[in-house]
Amino acid sequence: MTESPDIFHNRAKDAGNRLKTYVHGYASGATGIFFLALTNSKTTDYNWLETSFLITSLVFFVITIIICFYELHIDARRFYFVAKQLEQEKEKRVWKKNDQYK
Repeated sequence: MTESPDIFHNRAKDAGNRLKTYVHGYASGATGIFFLALTNSKTTDYNWLETSFLITSLVFFVITIIICFYELHIDARRFYFVAKQLEQEKEKRVWKKNDQYK
C-alpha cells in the first residue's frame, strides 16, 4: 500500500461523520411518516392489516438504523486500523486484524 496514513484517517473520520447524516435523514423521514399515520383524525381505529403494516414498518426502520450504525462503525474501525498500520515501520506492520473486515 502506497497511500499515506492521513488518507485513511480522513476516511475513518468521514465514515464516522456520515453516521450523523444517515441518522438525521432516517429519523426525520420516519418520524414524519409515523406522526402522520398515527395522528390522522379521519381514522382513529386501525384494522389488523394496517396495524401490522405500521408495526412492520417501525421494526424495519429500527433495523435500518442499527445496520447504519454497525456499517459506519466497521468502516471507521477499518480505516483507522489501516492508517495506524501505515504509520508503523514496514517490518512491524500486522495486517492479520484487517482480514476480518474484508
